[in-house]
Amino acid sequence: MKLKELVKHLRGDFDPLYPNINITGIVEDSSYVLPGNIFVAIIGNDQDGHHYIQDSINKGASLIVGEHNPNNLSVPYIQVNDSREALGDLLYAFYQDPFKNKKIIGITGTNGKTTTTYFIKHLLEKYGYKVGIIGTIGSEINGLFQASSNTTPSTSILYNLFNQSNDDVILMEVSSHGLVQKRMHKIPFDFALFTNLQKDHLDYHETMDNYFQAKSILFTKLRANGISIVQGDTPWGKKLLKNLAIENKKTIRVGRNIKSTFRVFLDNSSEREFTIKEDDKFVSITSPLPGDHNIENLSMAIATVQQLGVPINAVNNYLKDFKGVPGRFEQSILPDNIRVVVDYAHTSESIDSCLRTVSRLTTSGNIFSIFGFTGKRDNEKRPFMLEKALLWSKKVYLTTDELHGVSITELKKETTDIVDFSFSNDSIVIDMDRTSAFEKALKDAHPGDCIVLMGMGHEDYPTVFQYPVTSDNELVDYFNAKLTRV
Repeated sequence: MKLKELVKHLRGDFDPLYPNINITGIVEDSSYVLPGNIFVAIIGNDQDGHHYIQDSINKGASLIVGEHNPNNLSVPYIQVNDSREALGDLLYAFYQDPFKNKKIIGITGTNGKTTTTYFIKHLLEKYGYKVGIIGTIGSEINGLFQASSNTTPSTSILYNLFNQSNDDVILMEVSSHGLVQKRMHKIPFDFALFTNLQKDHLDYHETMDNYFQAKSILFTKLRANGISIVQGDTPWGKKLLKNLAIENKKTIRVGRNIKSTFRVFLDNSSEREFTIKEDDKFVSITSPLPGDHNIENLSMAIATVQQLGVPINAVNNYLKDFKGVPGRFEQSILPDNIRVVVDYAHTSESIDSCLRTVSRLTTSGNIFSIFGFTGKRDNEKRPFMLEKALLWSKKVYLTTDELHGVSITELKKETTDIVDFSFSNDSIVIDMDRTSAFEKALKDAHPGDCIVLMGMGHEDYPTVFQYPVTSDNELVDYFNAKLTRV
């Protein structure tokens, strides 16, 4: 696209007389600049893109866009008030609206985003839709999967994925960070889902109210006829519903509350059975994943796919071949009849939900929990995580989770300090080698017991441990094979 066609979409201080050169792409990371690209300098939390302007020019950038006005550049420069919005404006024009002819579903919340996404994807595909995913585990566009390091990718990656997609529907996990950082600028959503809000990311948002306001941004991005779907049984869900009602937004309330549009009735004798009531119709559903939290996720998914034509009475049949979600309540039985569960639970509420479900499945045995704290992340939630784990577990093994630049030695000190300050419990073991922590749990467990590996889920380990594995699932497989040989 010609430069003169792109710059007219920007609101900034610039001379309109630019050369009629061809623009080959638009990026906000100087590492990916190619000849003919526009480089948009963004001020981030850790780095300022303005420091990489000359590096981008050296790599062949044809135009620089930023918020500061540097002197003596060898290429044209446009100064704007907001680089993040300018990036979205440019990409929207460059790809000539990559969102047309697609239904876009955004899912936000502290927990449940990935599982809800996979439920929706499965049900829509069974009905005949071509479905793409952009989320925590990775992106799948046109049936091709690619791993991802962020729940919500950068703006340029997002636009490129949408531009490549021939899918009918795109499911997108929307993080609070991505919303605050305007990575979804100009992306129009047909559906916006809210699962829950729990104590997390307060190192970034500082307060729960700020965190809630960040999540709420998604609901301002709906198309004119867009629909909000809200799990309304929690205080934050009720607050969002109240705000949406004031704005006269079309909303579907999901939950057990009598006011729910899509009301859920649990079967207290089962971890999977529940009933949905809509209008005067009752439909019994069997969840392929156990636990009340997964019933909530599935209910949100069903409420969504129904809006796209999927009949509720077909759901049970469609779910028969559901393959599960990577790193979400994945179960194995080892040769000595010890159950192992791998789950992504990483907040006090999700640990509580996970272990509560395990306790119902392990009625005659003990629970041994393994998880760690994340480096540079929300220290306030750590004691609550340990408190919930101790509530359900015979023994808790505190180990290594994501490091985020913190050394294992430093993380061990932080872990030890929490235990020494807040707990005096013989049921806590600290072992920063996640693989040897699992081995210790195996030695402590007896037939009928359950070991629960939490926090990492589908993710690879951040460091090399004693045993030659790179994830929790590999760890389970390794010891499964080892015990089988014995």
